[in-house]
Amino acid sequence: MLTLCLLNGYAMAKKSEHNSGELTLATTRWCPYTCFDEHKEFGIVGIYIKKILSAHNIHLSIVSYPWSRALRLVKTKEVNGLLTATPAEAPELLFSDSPIGSYQMCFYTLNTSNLQFDKSIDFGNNLLAVVQDYGYGEPLDSYIKKNKSVTSISGSNVTDRLISLLIKGRVDVIVTDKLVVDYKIANHSIDASTLKQAGCLVENDFYLALRPSADNKKLLEKIDKALIEPENINYFKDLKLTISNK
Repeated sequence: MLTLCLLNGYAMAKKSEHNSGELTLATTRWCPYTCFDEHKEFGIVGIYIKKILSAHNIHLSIVSYPWSRALRLVKTKEVNGLLTATPAEAPELLFSDSPIGSYQMCFYTLNTSNLQFDKSIDFGNNLLAVVQDYGYGEPLDSYIKKNKSVTSISGSNVTDRLISLLIKGRVDVIVTDKLVVDYKIANHSIDASTLKQAGCLVENDFYLALRPSADNKKLLEKIDKALIEPENINYFKDLKLTISNK
């Protein structure tokens, strides 16, 4: 089951408050990290966290929504938490101490552009497009908050839509994860000849996040122990290599 209606999601979340064998986490389409395409089984992170939780006899249900909506569902207690998140995106939640993995946001322009960005991040008169409510890391998060000229999009298929804005000349720069772009190029959904990587931010960690409660705090302690086990770390690396190359 790839998506659930809000009523079902709410019922599952309420059930899991009384039954530690159930957990419902929201995510967004962020392939290869979190996929909802045929045969991808929820992507690298979905497969990984399902495995970790199954060792504790916990059934994980994953629901996919646009990112802003996924954040709202946690706040309204209609899901138990987020499959992947950063503290900047949802500071009110409990986070695993150990990261699930890391991501790296990079700037992309058209191949014909001479723009290049470094740690200073000076866009000048160039138009930047980002995804609403994403945590990109510093100093970009602060830049986005202070500059109303930044174009923010929300909804579904955000990476494809960012690239479309760039190709159509409606913006000059987009920001997205390097592995996501590489995956799309490898799967021929992006023509690599149209884009140029114009600098990257430092890598950031992402985590599993749950609503604050005593039960969820105990669960995160178990998850933390699993995330640092060498066997699980190697399993995640193998998943990342295997799925990213499909």
